[in-house]
Amino acid sequence: MDRATRREERIKHLDEAVAKLRAEQRRLRALTSREERKQDTRRLILMGAMLRDRMERGDLPEPLFKADMDRFLVRDRDRALFGLPLRQSSEKGTTPA
Repeated sequence: MDRATRREERIKHLDEAVAKLRAEQRRLRALTSREERKQDTRRLILMGAMLRDRMERGDLPEPLFKADMDRFLVRDRDRALFGLPLRQSSEKGTTPA
């Protein structure tokens, strides 16, 4: 085998190794992203549980909570979860103030 052929084989081998490393990098990034989303979801659930507990104890009046949610929620399906009136169609897609 001459030097040129050996170099080409070495380049091919290195290209395959780089491809494997990039695939592993993508897999690890996806795993990290998935874990971060799980942690964020857990935080949101716990925040909601705390708010519900405060409302049940009377530390947070429900009308105040509903008024905040009314200002915050834009999508009709989200508003329906809290028994809030639906927005006018011209307001859809706007961001909360």
